[in-house]
Amino acid sequence: MMKLTVVGVKNLKGKAKATGNPFEMCRLFALVPIEIASNDKIVVEGFGFELAEINLDPAALDGFKAVKFPATLDLTTDSRPYRGKLETVVTGIAAANLRAANG
Repeated sequence: MMKLTVVGVKNLKGKAKATGNPFEMCRLFALVPIEIASNDKIVVEGFGFELAEINLDPAALDGFKAVKFPATLDLTTDSRPYRGKLETVVTGIAAANLRAANG
């Protein structure tokens, strides 16, 4: 489970222009702290937050309909294979958040 300030969710589906193959990209957008880093090749400086885009299971999209954004939510996650690596996917909102939102 992860707690994030979520600012929105979006699902995009259609057919790829080049191949005609169907695609679906479902994403969650959240604010994450800017991470300061420095090494011999790069320096990252900043303050505050930046926008992170995280994969969202399309089956979980409707669960966000009643959320008033921005909202700090406990999110359920899973790891799924994608292009030879494991990738984190948000699978929904934790039950405790749903109970609080619905009274």
